[in-house]
Amino acid sequence: MNFILNRDDFSIMFYDIGFYEKDINMDAPISGTIRVSIKSDKYAAKSYLDLYHKDFVNFLIDIVNLFKSLKTGNAIIKEPYGYEQYVEFISKNGKFTIKGKLVDQDFRNFKIEFEEVVDQSYMNDFIKVIGEFELENYLK
Repeated sequence: MNFILNRDDFSIMFYDIGFYEKDINMDAPISGTIRVSIKSDKYAAKSYLDLYHKDFVNFLIDIVNLFKSLKTGNAIIKEPYGYEQYVEFISKNGKFTIKGKLVDQDFRNFKIEFEEVVDQSYMNDFIKVIGEFELENYLK
């Protein structure tokens, strides 16, 4: 499943999610990888985040809750080790600031820090796809 947020000149996509449902039923923390792509009219980067599955699921739940309530707050996902990459969604006054730090791992190996502001209306399709993820199956 691909999670894509698009605005005219900016997009962020989470894809190639490497957690396996049968492994999630184990009692130990399950780690995996998630591919992240950032594009704007100014820059582009692709990377892999090494994460625990529950951290990613909680990140998605936090984004949905921020969207529904429009309260001030944030949702962040970051690697517990390695490059310490992260992506953060910050909600304030009906706008979402999306920022983070990635290490582009497709041939260039450069660090990129980004920050973009999007109106809540650009979040609709993104939130709909999160809802189709069946989050409850990944919180066992």
